[in-house]
Amino acid sequence: MLGQASSEHLVIIGAVLLVALVAVVLVSGILSGSPGKSESDNYWQGARPFSIKEHSQQGSTMYLTLFNTEPDARIVNSITVGNASSSFNFSLAPGGSNAFSVTGLRACDSSYKEYEYQVRIYYSSFDVSGQVQTGAKPLSGTCAG
Repeated sequence: MLGQASSEHLVIIGAVLLVALVAVVLVSGILSGSPGKSESDNYWQGARPFSIKEHSQQGSTMYLTLFNTEPDARIVNSITVGNASSSFNFSLAPGGSNAFSVTGLRACDSSYKEYEYQVRIYYSSFDVSGQVQTGAKPLSGTCAG
């Protein structure tokens, strides 16, 4: 009888601890802001041939800084963020960067405070044209202002 009461208490304590653990995980995920932002930033900061180390969205415009991580120059022709595209024709030296913007995205407002977009970068090297870098992870963050 005494052994049964002890095991019942252990089961109850185990259930309470499990519920508490689930509650902590759920609350920490909700309070951390954009759930995928740090994973997205880690991916894009190490991406090749181009990395994106800075990005923010204000209104319907995404501001990005693109870095060439390769040992030779690349020519950026256009970039697609979500369903919006911008055409360019700028060259990035090895280790070089360029800040630019892409307009035409869904505007940030009180009901849309976090963004998550697939990114495609269309580029050429001096000997091969028509190359595409498609992000394996979306670019995500919290809207500015």
